[in-house]
Amino acid sequence: AVKRDIRDTLDVAFRLQPQTARVIILVGTSPLEKSWTADLRESLRPYEAQLNITYLSDLPMEDILGRLKSLPSHTVILFSPIFFNDGAGRYFAPEEALHLICGSSNSPVYGTEATYLGSGIVGGHLYNMAKVGEAAGKTGRRILSGEVPANIPVQTLDPNYNVFDARQLKRWGISNARVPVGSIVEFNQPSFW
Repeated sequence: AVKRDIRDTLDVAFRLQPQTARVIILVGTSPLEKSWTADLRESLRPYEAQLNITYLSDLPMEDILGRLKSLPSHTVILFSPIFFNDGAGRYFAPEEALHLICGSSNSPVYGTEATYLGSGIVGGHLYNMAKVGEAAGKTGRRILSGEVPANIPVQTLDPNYNVFDARQLKRWGISNARVPVGSIVEFNQPSFW
C-alpha cells in the first residue's frame, strides 16, 4: 500500500507561491480519467473556499494550449496522471503532454510524479515509483524464498518527497528561501567559480 495525496503538491505550491488564487487541473476524457477526477474533486473540496479550481477537460490539445497561454496572474497548473486523452480522442503520454503544456503555459506547472521532474514542472510532493518497486522486489524475494504470502504483513509506504527543478524555480522567480527545509532541488547550475 502506498500513500498518495495530490493535496500535498497543492500545499507545496501555495508555500512557494502564496498569492496563488487559481488552480488549473487538466483532466482526460476517458471514463477512467473521469472517475479519477470525481475522486480528486472530492478531495480538493476543502480548497474551494480559498481558490478558484478549474478542471480543464473535453477540449482538443490545441484549445488547451491556447487557454494556457493567457492565464490570469496568480495561477498555477497541477499536472497529475488523470490526463491521457484530450477532447479530440487523442492519447498523450505524460511526458509528451508535459512538453506541450509547459512550453505553452504562462503559469508554473506543478506535478505529482518524480518521473515528471526535468520535463518542465517546478516540482511538488512527488511520488517515487522506484521506492515502491524496491519494496515489491523485497516482498517477491521473500515469497520466492518460500515464505507464505499470507504471513507477510502489508506495509504502507510513503514514497513521496518534496523535490524541485532549480531551473524552473529561477524561470518563475520563486525564491529558494520558500523551498521547504529538507526538500531536494535538482538541476542546479554550478557557477563558474
